[in-house]
Amino acid sequence: MVCFEERLAAAGVAAEPTAALAALEEARALYRGDYLDDCPFYGDSEWVEERRGLLRGRFVDLLLALAERHEARGDRPSAAAHFREALAVSGDDCPRADAGLGRLGLPV
Repeated sequence: MVCFEERLAAAGVAAEPTAALAALEEARALYRGDYLDDCPFYGDSEWVEERRGLLRGRFVDLLLALAERHEARGDRPSAAAHFREALAVSGDDCPRADAGLGRLGLPV
């Protein structure tokens, strides 16, 4: 997860929009699901649950950033896909994704 967070940080400080988008896409590729979800020993410890929730939230933020960047570039299919994925990961509780799909004129 360190590389995931490093790519998010790189996107945040990138001077060029294309470099930021590339770093976000790299971070997206590194996320493999909930943190230690399949670990029988540590999987349900309080510390892991907290970290898992934080990383899931960062992933939703990443998906929204990707969606909004694609939307700004006029790439509606990519924007819609990322908005929908953000909704799925957040358990259908993501007002920003709902609003983004609405801006694209798509059903929520």
